[in-house]
Amino acid sequence: MKPGIMRREFLPHQVGINNQLTTSINLMNDQLPPEEIIDPLCWDDTYAIALALEREYPRQPLEEVSLGMIYRWTLGLPEFEDDKELANEAILESIYQEWMEAKIS
Repeated sequence: MKPGIMRREFLPHQVGINNQLTTSINLMNDQLPPEEIIDPLCWDDTYAIALALEREYPRQPLEEVSLGMIYRWTLGLPEFEDDKELANEAILESIYQEWMEAKIS
C-alpha cells in the first residue's frame, strides 16, 4: 500500500463494484505496454494530478481555471479513484500550484 493511503472498508453491496473496477483496471493494464500502465490517483497525489490535468488541458490558460474546475476535471480523470468527498480547498490549491509550476518549467 502507498504511504499516506488509508485502507478502505466497503459495505457488502460495494464489494462487487470495487472488484469489477479493479478487474477492469487490471485488464486494461495487461493490454498496455509497461510505460503506459495506469496507476490510480488519489487526492494526495497532487503533482501527478497536475501532470494529468496538463496532459488533458494543455492549452487551458491557468488564470481562467477555478478550483471548481480543477475539482470536476480531477474527478473526470480516468485514473482517479479517490472519494470525491475527501477534496478540500487546500488540496485543490495545491493541485493548482503544482500545475502552475509544471507549466512554467
